Amino acid sequence: AFLSKSDGLSNVLTEIDRLLGAARQQTAGPGYERAPAAEPSAPETGRILVADDDDDVRTMLCRFLVSQGYAVFSAADGEAALSAVEKQIPDLVLLDITMPAKNGVEVLKVLSEKRPGIGILMITGNEDEETARVCLRNGAFDYITKPVNLDSLATIVKARLLVQQKQRT
Repeated sequence: AFLSKSDGLSNVLTEIDRLLGAARQQTAGPGYERAPAAEPSAPETGRILVADDDDDVRTMLCRFLVSQGYAVFSAADGEAALSAVEKQIPDLVLLDITMPAKNGVEVLKVLSEKRPGIGILMITGNEDEETARVCLRNGAFDYITKPVNLDSLATIVKARLLVQQKQRT
């Protein structure tokens, strides 16, 4: 296949999925998407909610996390993220700061109060240090900037899930 850089990472991942015969994301309702989980015979390594209003970023993050063996579901805005957590409690949430309906900081405050055991990693398109401090004070364990470095994300997610697993045992 020939793909142009200007087409973006999402098209590259789509072509990889096609070539490998990977399952495509399935929609489970408005604003709530479900990415394919790991093989049923494999032990579940973690449930992750990706909440981002940018379709390309959300799709790319979901596909990457699924490729790492995680069960992943997603939401396109803050309200959908809160609704998704009520339907299925994730171990970890990747939460964009700037979203419609409810922004990431508002969602963070609600989740930190209602579901303190969930690890919340904030995603931001800018490097506003004050916003980052607000997020950390309100329960986020870390934040990353866009464009997301997938190697760093993999390390952060794996480390956080291991910490949470050890805290439960």
